[in-house]
Amino acid sequence: MKKLLFYFAIIFIVVPKTMLSQFASSYDSRTLGYVTSVKDQGLTCGACWAFASCAALESSMLKQGFGTYNLSEDNLTDCHDFYPGPCDWGNYYITNALLSKHYGILTESQDPYSTSLQDCPFSFTFPPSPVAYIEEIRFIPDDINEIKQAILDYGAVASSMYFNITPTNWDAVNYKYYDSSITAEDEPYAHCVTIVGWNDNLSFSGAPANGGWIIKDSYGTSWADNGYFYCSYYDDGILSSNIVFPSLENIPPSANTSHVYYYDDFGWVNNYGFSSNEAYALTKHTLFPSGGSITGQQIKRIGTYAVEDNMSIEVELYRSKSGNNLSDMFFSGSINCPTAGFYTIPTSLKTDSLNSDIYIKVKYSGQAGVNNPIPIEQYEDYSSTNFVATTNLCWISSDGNSWTQIGNGTSYDFDNCIKLYTENAPTAKMSDIPESACMMDNIILNSETMMPYDSLKWFINDIFESPSPNHPLILSETGIVEIKLIVWLGHNSDTATKYIIVYEMPEQPIVSQVQEFLTTGDAYAYQWFLGDMTELVGETNQDFYPLVNGIYFVRVFTENGCFLDSEPYEFIAEDIKIITANSFALYPNPASDEIYINFNQYNEKSKQIKVYNYAGKLLFETQTTNTIIKIDISDYTAGQYKITVSNENKTTERSFIKN
Repeated sequence: MKKLLFYFAIIFIVVPKTMLSQFASSYDSRTLGYVTSVKDQGLTCGACWAFASCAALESSMLKQGFGTYNLSEDNLTDCHDFYPGPCDWGNYYITNALLSKHYGILTESQDPYSTSLQDCPFSFTFPPSPVAYIEEIRFIPDDINEIKQAILDYGAVASSMYFNITPTNWDAVNYKYYDSSITAEDEPYAHCVTIVGWNDNLSFSGAPANGGWIIKDSYGTSWADNGYFYCSYYDDGILSSNIVFPSLENIPPSANTSHVYYYDDFGWVNNYGFSSNEAYALTKHTLFPSGGSITGQQIKRIGTYAVEDNMSIEVELYRSKSGNNLSDMFFSGSINCPTAGFYTIPTSLKTDSLNSDIYIKVKYSGQAGVNNPIPIEQYEDYSSTNFVATTNLCWISSDGNSWTQIGNGTSYDFDNCIKLYTENAPTAKMSDIPESACMMDNIILNSETMMPYDSLKWFINDIFESPSPNHPLILSETGIVEIKLIVWLGHNSDTATKYIIVYEMPEQPIVSQVQEFLTTGDAYAYQWFLGDMTELVGETNQDFYPLVNGIYFVRVFTENGCFLDSEPYEFIAEDIKIITANSFALYPNPASDEIYINFNQYNEKSKQIKVYNYAGKLLFETQTTNTIIKIDISDYTAGQYKITVSNENKTTERSFIKN
């Protein structure tokens, strides 16, 4: 449905109307409580489009369980930036352009109807809050069954017609209207009404068959049948343009301020394409703060138009664009559009930081013969005369790969009709945690959430753990453990997730004594210690030969590095009670870069240490009272070497091998 005309003083092409038997012969939304009271636009104000829009919206809200609302027609007539004045004229495209960018809708008490005063509350310093956000609109085809179904689904349908009352087309007694043809004389009488039901048995003088619509008008209850009249299914002007509002978005809490990013201030004005039923549009938006609240934003919905019935729309979101290349895609979604209209595609995304660039790529696919599937906003006489195209923010493409810039300064003086809806939201961030740990390890969970938030919770494997920003966690089970931090602000939340691999602990080792040495059970690796936690460097075997009696324990390791200590063990052996002053242990042997000498731990007397190669050349010499010393042998060539330890009484000699 290429949008060529923008107001109701026009001649519409009327397609044949069909009628099937799948519906009841009559239906009246009034009897079901889905219709609000009749209003009066006044005889001097051309605001029928606003009254029909509000009547359809009020009915839809009743049908959807939102309750009874008296909506403000003045909000629609006064707050748009289009060419006509409040009482000149308008249409449903103006309604959608206004509401889809969250300029309402208000209640009658917030913005009372006036035919003489233009007073849009959104020009005030503190505008009132809308009742709800009405972003979507559907254009219902000129088909009896489609209109009936829309009434059943949405409560009422706003429709346009020509209502030129003459003695030949108006039954003033029964309030019935039927006009067999539209002529130039009818054009000044373009009118918007609300269809609330039907009756297949109504007869109309001159009509080819029975059947007609129950219509709510906007000239007060003293007009016609308490403000209602009836129009034949076969009237030549009825159903010229038909709309419903299929969904409403609740106003979020004050903490979750809504934002709408768009360039199509005037909405859908025309279509563009590449002589193909497929085409692409690309729009860049940058998130920015609003209303004094510096917080992140969550992308909630992407909105755009299906310009014909039975189209499909595919959306992809990217972080960056370089030339023709889009990169870092982080969302994709699609929607099938049975009728033309404005559709939103919901997202479920993490909170984005401010100043983030968002590139929205949209693929429009229509039926064969739909050669201009891209909805665009452009200058149009007597409607969007204040239009000014954007610069370097919109592109179009025939294949989704090669992009042509459109907008100000180009030969394509129009903008894409793509909207981005966001809400303020918190940002969940946790400090670094280890990638792996051992069972029963204790880690600290720290929230690094800096932006405003109301509350937070830690979850371990989806089980609530703690509401504290800083929480110590004992890893009590093995396997992959999911750590999740959820932060709330208003009704929005953000989640940060990390994973730890928790390995099993070894069995606690048991130390036993076998004559002159200590031993323990099988393990991946070992380390022996003195009872005072002094590590015995180099003692990394399953068996350990102490040089003196004393308290010892062993630490055993798994291949993942998890370890457990034995109970302390007191080693007592008769054959090492007498220990010479310069007795020593040498390890490791063979050695690579370093070798350790471990003396009697109780011996602090001065000792002279010398290292020789097996040719007898002295390589190293030192004097020490330490009980353990380290000698660097990294520069030694491979082979066998000799160490001597001397004091005033005795010299002891041992050999070692350098690898």
